[in-house]
Amino acid sequence: MRPSPAQRYWLSLSAVVLVTILLAGTASGAVIILTNRAANGLWGTATFCLVALMGWQVAQRLRERKKLGLPLWSRLGEEDARRLAQFRSFSRTGRISEPEAQEVADAGRPPASPGLSRRDRARQASVEAQKRARQARKRRTDRKQ
Repeated sequence: MRPSPAQRYWLSLSAVVLVTILLAGTASGAVIILTNRAANGLWGTATFCLVALMGWQVAQRLRERKKLGLPLWSRLGEEDARRLAQFRSFSRTGRISEPEAQEVADAGRPPASPGLSRRDRARQASVEAQKRARQARKRRTDRKQ
């Protein structure tokens, strides 16, 4: 017996809530045990809140995908990703507009995959460019020898 789409949605949402609570409790407990400060309860609470917010974000992305009738966990095609990015833009601004390429790329990822910030992507591109330059210099020196 296969679950219906509505049942899959509720099962997925329940799993996200359960995993979030377990992960938040475990992480905050570990932080409390590992920090030997007077304010270790504060750090544990902060850890719990951060993990709970991440779980909230995953659940929000699941809700968006269900509202649009998109697959819950699989990667989206170009057209579906564009539609989801447009929906998110509309939810934020109240206007329908063409989404940017980066928004479409972010919308196409599965809900739980982490994204990089603009600064991290720029740094990653810089590191890759430096790596290619080093490899090119090494090839030139190897040819000369």
